[in-house]
Amino acid sequence: MVDNVKKTENKDSFRSLAGEDILMADFKTKITENFSAAYSSFCIFYPAIYATRTSPIYSLINDDVARSQLFNDKELSKYVTGKPYINPLPQYSAGPYAQSNDYYFIHRLNENFPGSRIYNKYNTKDKRNKYTRKEAITVGIQLRNDSKITCLNSNAKDYFKLTYQNMKQWEKNRIFCDGFFIHNLIELTINNLGQTHHINMGNHSRFAYKAKETEMNIDVFTFDRCIPFYMYVPSLPMFEYATNLEESELFLRIMIDVIGGKQSTFTPLNNYRGSNTVSLGELSTVPFVTSISNRNKIE
Repeated sequence: MVDNVKKTENKDSFRSLAGEDILMADFKTKITENFSAAYSSFCIFYPAIYATRTSPIYSLINDDVARSQLFNDKELSKYVTGKPYINPLPQYSAGPYAQSNDYYFIHRLNENFPGSRIYNKYNTKDKRNKYTRKEAITVGIQLRNDSKITCLNSNAKDYFKLTYQNMKQWEKNRIFCDGFFIHNLIELTINNLGQTHHINMGNHSRFAYKAKETEMNIDVFTFDRCIPFYMYVPSLPMFEYATNLEESELFLRIMIDVIGGKQSTFTPLNNYRGSNTVSLGELSTVPFVTSISNRNKIE
C-alpha cells in the first residue's frame, strides 16, 4: 500500500508507508515477481478497507437524514464536483497528515483499468443513491485533509468546536502518546452515522489450498460494528458531553485507540490515525498488530 503519489521526470513514483520512493516500473516488477504474496495481501486488505473506510462515508452521504446532520449539501457538491479527483495530499511534518489507501486504490483503477468491472462499480450511481462510491471516497479524503472543512454545515462545525475545546486542557498535558486532532472526531461521527464495520485483525484467519493447479486463498474475517460504543457516543447536538469530563474523554480515547491505534501501526487501514494512548513497546502488556497472520496451507 502507498501513502503518497508524485510525478518524476519519466515515471510515477510511490512513497511507501516506510517513506521509500519506488518507481512505478520497479513496483510492477515487484508485484510480478511476488504475485502470490501480493494477491494474498489483497484478499485481506481490499475487503477490510472497503468495510472500514469506504462503506461508512458512502452510506452516510446517501442517507438524506444522516447527511443533513453533518453536511451543507451545496458545499458538499463542490467537494465532489468542484475539485479535481486526483488531488495531492497536503504534507504534515515528514508525511501526509491523513492517509487514504481507498483513495489511491480507486485512483490507480481509474488510471490503469478505467473500463474494468470493479472500477465501473465504484463510478456508477445506484438508482436509489445520490452519490457514487468514487464520489464518497473523494469526500472522505478531502474531509480528512481540508483544515477548513467547508462542506460541514454551521451547526456541525459548532458542535465539533465545543467538543474539541473540552479536550484542550486534557490534551495539552500530553498524557497520551498521540495528541488528538479534530479529524478523529469527524471520523468518529462518520463511522457512527455511516454504521461502519471495524475489522479485528487480531482475530483474522488465513488459509490456502490448491484446486487442481491453482492456489486459492481463504480469509476468515471478524467484523465488529462496535454498537455499544457508538450508542454511547452522543448525537451531534450533545456531542460535547462525550468530552466534558476527564472520565468520559478517557473512555473515548481508549475505545478509539483499541479500534484504530493498535491496528494502524502496521496495517494500511488508517482508522483513527494518530490515536495511540501508548506507543509501540512502551508497555509490554499492550498488544499492537505488527504483522498479518501466516496463511495455513490446507492439504
